[in-house]
Amino acid sequence: MKKQQPTSGAAFPPVSVYDFHRDNHHWLSQLRHWAGEEAFFQKLLDQNALLALSEEDKIRLEQFQNHILYYQGEVLQALSHDIRQHEKSLKLLISGKAIAGSEFVSRQHAYLAEEVQGVRLQIMQKKRELFGFIKKLSAGFRQTAKPK
Repeated sequence: MKKQQPTSGAAFPPVSVYDFHRDNHHWLSQLRHWAGEEAFFQKLLDQNALLALSEEDKIRLEQFQNHILYYQGEVLQALSHDIRQHEKSLKLLISGKAIAGSEFVSRQHAYLAEEVQGVRLQIMQKKRELFGFIKKLSAGFRQTAKPK
């Protein structure tokens, strides 16, 4: 099966529009997954909030909550919007109605790939930190709950 080439007449990179389309759908799926993870993290924090007894733990808890709010309310939504806009650009390119050429679409795709990778790394890092924090809170609770 021959891959569709853009009708704009511009030289197109070795990657096809359909590869970009596949990437977009994969990224949107990842964003939905991460949004679900962020909701889970919020529930985990809510369930363990009473274990944060020290001022330092309360501050750390609030930092995690702020991170979750920021990622759920801004980062993931904005990136999802940008990917959907990119998808529209791809459709216009395929149909020959694109104002921007394939070079612009390729640069846009590379930018989005970097953004998704950055978000992925940030979420993975925060996840590790959060689980370590919850483990610390739980260990502290077990220490104080032991009979003397």
